[in-house]
Amino acid sequence: MQPRVSVIVPVYNVERFLEECLDSVLAQTFPDFEVVCVNDGSTDSSSSILERYRARDQRIVVVSQDNAGLSAARNTGLRHARGEYVAFLDSDDYLAPTMLEKTVSKADEAHAQIVVFDYWLYFDETGDTGTYRDQALYERLNGSVFDLAATPEMARFIGVWDRLFRRDFIEEGGFRYIEGRIYEDVSFCVESLVRAQRIALLSDHLYYYRRDVAGSITQNEGGSRRHKEDFLFMQAFAQRCYAEAGVGDEVWRNYAWYFVEYALMHQRQIHDYAFFREFFYRILLMASPSAARRAATRRWARAYAKDYPPPAGDLPELFSMGQARTNPEQGAYRWLVRGAHPAATCGYLKVMNVARRLVSAVVWRVRRLVKG
Repeated sequence: MQPRVSVIVPVYNVERFLEECLDSVLAQTFPDFEVVCVNDGSTDSSSSILERYRARDQRIVVVSQDNAGLSAARNTGLRHARGEYVAFLDSDDYLAPTMLEKTVSKADEAHAQIVVFDYWLYFDETGDTGTYRDQALYERLNGSVFDLAATPEMARFIGVWDRLFRRDFIEEGGFRYIEGRIYEDVSFCVESLVRAQRIALLSDHLYYYRRDVAGSITQNEGGSRRHKEDFLFMQAFAQRCYAEAGVGDEVWRNYAWYFVEYALMHQRQIHDYAFFREFFYRILLMASPSAARRAATRRWARAYAKDYPPPAGDLPELFSMGQARTNPEQGAYRWLVRGAHPAATCGYLKVMNVARRLVSAVVWRVRRLVKG
């Protein structure tokens, strides 16, 4: 019999978290599901844990493959999924008990192709939880049904594990993860957002997204050039999707808020100045094409302009778009990038990095004193 939901769980060397992850699915108040666990070449005890859980509950399906990465594992899961709906659960995260019950109920009621929900950040080192997204916006949109044009704020929120998808919507759209790249959520999320006609939203926090895990993708972002390259690749992909879909200015404006936040994060982590300047120029190409065309004649940018010529067509001037949520650091970064000042930007971000470390140290000491 076809299950209502397929929960796809890619698994790679997560023995520390896997039981909590699987237990959270088996504890769901909505029982009509399968769990498609894709063992992506694990070398720790994850494989034996999966076999033990498969013997315990027939709803657990285990598919094994050679290590090919998160995107490939999720694509394998989609090929084996049989459910009417699909949810993606990372194997170091876990679900609230009512996640499937609430999202399936909303999807059925609203005939939604996607149901988006809120989540908790779970800090692995301390056990604390916190929120990240705009809580007022989620409360305002709670229970509503829309498309991207009607609610362009959705362009701020990139993710796949924070939503339930109709599987026929995925298959008809041909949505798959780009393999061999990090930040694979971006392409799948943006493609599905621009195609969906009925998106429903719940303000409930139904997912626990684990942070500060040693060895995780987010922990490795700082020192890896590959992360920066894949960030640029995925953002170029997202911008092509939005351009080809002909989205309005408000979608671009909300995407710009997301883009500047993560561009700044990656820019501030680069310590090699040669790559800092190259990354700066490539961000300039995507954020302000007119400024990139002007900068291409400057001495510092000529070499990069040969490899990355300014676009011929007109793309939105993302860093010129007014953004109510832009904080002072982001505002200064946008201004420096639009002015094509890489050296000044580097100096500014070094000062901000020192300030951030000092503030973190003070906060840490205060917390220690409060806890006694």
